[in-house]
Amino acid sequence: METINKKTLSERDICTKYITPAIVQAGWNLFNQIQEEVAFTKGRVMVKGRIWSRGESKRTDFLLSYKPNIPVAIIEAKDNNHGIGDGMQQALVNENGDCVAQNRKYVMRITGDNEEGKKELDNFILPESKYPVIATTSKLMNTGVDAQTCKLIVIDQRIQSMTVFKQIIGRGTRINEDVDKY
Repeated sequence: METINKKTLSERDICTKYITPAIVQAGWNLFNQIQEEVAFTKGRVMVKGRIWSRGESKRTDFLLSYKPNIPVAIIEAKDNNHGIGDGMQQALVNENGDCVAQNRKYVMRITGDNEEGKKELDNFILPESKYPVIATTSKLMNTGVDAQTCKLIVIDQRIQSMTVFKQIIGRGTRINEDVDKY
C-alpha cells in the first residue's frame, strides 16, 4: 500500500480520507446524521430602532445530529500544517466574535511553539489581567500552572494517564471565586 505524506493533503482531503471514515466507523449514519460544510446558525440578529439585520452565519466542516434537526456536535477540521488546537481556537473565536472584536486576545493559543501565546501565559494566569479569557493549549493544564480563574476545561484528546488527567482536572478546581474573569 502506498504511504501518503499527510502534510501535502488539503483540509478537504483530510476530511474525505480520514475524518468521514472515522465518523462512519464510529457508528454515525452518513446519510441521516452527518452534514458537511454546513451553516449551523442563521447569524446573530442585530436591531437598531426598527431596522434589523443578520450577522454572518457560522459554518463548520461537519455537523453531527442525533436525529434530524437535533445537532449534537460540530467538527472543525484542519490540514496537517496546523496544530490540533487551531480548529478549537477557530471555533471559539467564531462563537465569541463579539468579545474578540473588543480585544483580539480574548481567545489565545498558548503553546510552546507559539511566541505570542507564550507571552500571554502570565496574563491568563493572573486574576488581575483582563485578557486572555479563553486559552487553547495542549499541555498547559498539567505543567504546574496555577490558573485561579479557570472555570472550564475541555479535553479534546484521549488522556492515557490517570495521573495526568487528575493534574488537569486539579488545575480547574482551585478557583479563586473572588475573581470574575469572563
